[in-house]
Amino acid sequence: MKKKYSMTRAVALRTVELLTEQKITVYELAKRADLNESTIRNIINERCNSCNMRVVERIAFGFNIPFWKFINSPYFDHEKFND
Repeated sequence: MKKKYSMTRAVALRTVELLTEQKITVYELAKRADLNESTIRNIINERCNSCNMRVVERIAFGFNIPFWKFINSPYFDHEKFND
């Protein structure tokens, strides 16, 4: 049985996945998304308490993909989340 996780973890995993796929740095994503680099690092390290929809939308924008495409990932499968 796979370990369940939170929405914050799903955002972190998806962000790292897209950073790797697009071969860009956290710094570059932060510039593109108009976010602080520390905000993205906190998300990746799962230390973010303010990972809200606006921030996730900005991250998707930074990857040049629509929000729905960002969350269209197995990481966001509701069965994987903690109750």
